[in-house]
Amino acid sequence: MPVANQRTILAIALVLLTMLSRAAAEQSDLARTPPMGWGSWNHFACQVSDAVIRAQTDAMVSSGMKAVGFTAALGSGSFSSVAT
Repeated sequence: MPVANQRTILAIALVLLTMLSRAAAEQSDLARTPPMGWGSWNHFACQVSDAVIRAQTDAMVSSGMKAVGFTAALGSGSFSSVAT
């Protein structure tokens, strides 16, 4: 196969791969933003409760944090309070 034909085929393949990768990136929801949320441990430690988590998640919504991507609320308790 002549060198000119090889270059043409290579150029076409490169263009197609570029188009496919761009199309895949535009359709993917992965990694548009990092996972964002609130965790109870840093402030409440072992004193976390249903009421605390509900109050904090309500504050996330009313302050506009949910609208910009904060969607997780993690209630981390203490293992030391678990009976053995």
